[in-house]
Amino acid sequence: MLGYESKRSLRRLGPILDKINIVFSICIVISGIFLVVNVEKYIFMFPVLFLLGALMNMTLSFKCYKMAEMGRMVVLAVAAVLLGVLSIVAFIVTV
Repeated sequence: MLGYESKRSLRRLGPILDKINIVFSICIVISGIFLVVNVEKYIFMFPVLFLLGALMNMTLSFKCYKMAEMGRMVVLAVAAVLLGVLSIVAFIVTV
């Protein structure tokens, strides 16, 4: 019964995580376009870009955790941590 309940909760949670990832993807594309247009004016967008990438990887990592794909989950979690650290460094450098 427990296995059935967890699969059922993943069915409810999966589309929500997909919609969150779509929003993060759109935000990443928009901030990337701002950076291409004028780097000097929008230099503060670099930490935002890395932070959005880290959040997107964390949501994908959580989804892989719920689907019991541990190898992929670890890789995505490590990428999220690295992007989070890069976001902090970029914030320190741009301020």
